[in-house]
Amino acid sequence: MNYLKFNNNSVLRTLDISFNAISEGGIISLVEYIKDNEKLLTLFCAGICINDKGYNLFIESLLSYNKSVFNNIKLSYLDISNDYLTKNSFKNINNIISLSPYITSINISYNSFNNEGINNIFSFINKMQISFIGFNSNRYK
Repeated sequence: MNYLKFNNNSVLRTLDISFNAISEGGIISLVEYIKDNEKLLTLFCAGICINDKGYNLFIESLLSYNKSVFNNIKLSYLDISNDYLTKNSFKNINNIISLSPYITSINISYNSFNNEGINNIFSFINKMQISFIGFNSNRYK
């Protein structure tokens, strides 16, 4: 079954799939699309309700190709706000930021982080070249 089916579009710079119900199959299809797209700069995944399991599947699927896949993707802005993420996503949030040399902006607003998670993310992000962090309205659990 095909979920998100894109041809590799050589001019697409921004992909906004926000506020859609994305299944695990859709996440895999998204990975298949973005892993080879060197032109994609902005990916909006806000409110797709993928939670920790879906987000971890997203990152681990990208990593399964090899870690250099992040050098091919020129993604500079990632919006994973309102996706029901918790501290269980920190490892892979850190992975995508550290392995993606082009990411300068990330929006992780409207998720469910606790104080431990906030400290973890900010201590890590402070070491990176991040110029924008969206972190408003998180539900602390």
